[in-house]
Amino acid sequence: IDAATAGDEIDVAAGIYIEMLVINKALTLHGADSATTIIDESAYSGTGTLVDIDIPNGNVLFEGFKILNGQDLQAMTIASANSSSIITITNSEIIGLNIPSNYDFGMIAGYGNPAKVVFTQNGVNNTYNNEILFEKQVGATEVSYNTFKGAFPTVYYMTFDGLDITSHQQVNNNKFEMRNADPTW
Repeated sequence: IDAATAGDEIDVAAGIYIEMLVINKALTLHGADSATTIIDESAYSGTGTLVDIDIPNGNVLFEGFKILNGQDLQAMTIASANSSSIITITNSEIIGLNIPSNYDFGMIAGYGNPAKVVFTQNGVNNTYNNEILFEKQVGATEVSYNTFKGAFPTVYYMTFDGLDITSHQQVNNNKFEMRNADPTW
C-alpha cells in the first residue's frame, strides 16, 4: 500500500497476514478470496484498527478478505474528506472474538464522513459490539446482501449534537442470525 500510487489496483495473494492496514489513498485491493486471504490480529492485545480506510479523495474497493479481529480492536474504520468518494467493501468476512470490550466492532464509518459507503455481500460474525456502526455518517450508505451473525447482529445508525443526516441511507436484503444473545440487552 505504501508503494502504491493513488488509483492503483493491488492483487493480494492467498495467505495469512498478521498486520494492520492503513489505506490512505484511492486504491483497489483484491484478495484471492475471503477463505484464503486473511488479515489476522486475533492474538493482538492492544487497541487500534485492523483496516483503517481514510482517504482525502477518490474511491476505494476492498474485496475478497477475511478479517480476524483482536479483543480491543475495531476491525474496520472508514472516513473520507470528499463527498464524491465511494468506499466499497464487498465479498469479505469480518469475525470478532465476542469478548466484552469497548472495541470489538465490525465496521465503523462516520464522524462527518461525506463519502458514500457501500457494504455488500459480506459476512460479519461474532463481534461483541455493533457489527456495523454509522455514527454521524453524513454521506449516503448502502448495506445490502450481507449476513450478520452473533450476539448483537446489528446495523446501527447514530447521530447527535443537532446533526441532521439528509443523504440516502439504504439497508436491504440482509440476513440477521442472532445467537447466544445477552438477555440483559
